[in-house]
Amino acid sequence: MRVLAEFFHPEKMDGRTVLVVTMRDGYWLEDAERQLIEAALARHSGRRIKTVELLGMGRRTLDMKLADFRTRKNALEAPG
Repeated sequence: MRVLAEFFHPEKMDGRTVLVVTMRDGYWLEDAERQLIEAALARHSGRRIKTVELLGMGRRTLDMKLADFRTRKNALEAPG
């Protein structure tokens, strides 16, 4: 299954950016959200202000989500 998300730049509604997430069985919505955020960050070379404008979220929200993603990744990689 593929999920297509289109993001419209606020100043140019005729120009659009399309980010595609490929879903698999057992794929969580949080995984799709992470993938979209990572794609948006890559598109803007890691610039968070441009990324939050594209995604329509606040900078603090983005920072909290990125911290949560790191925490989850570290928990999965921890031995035990």
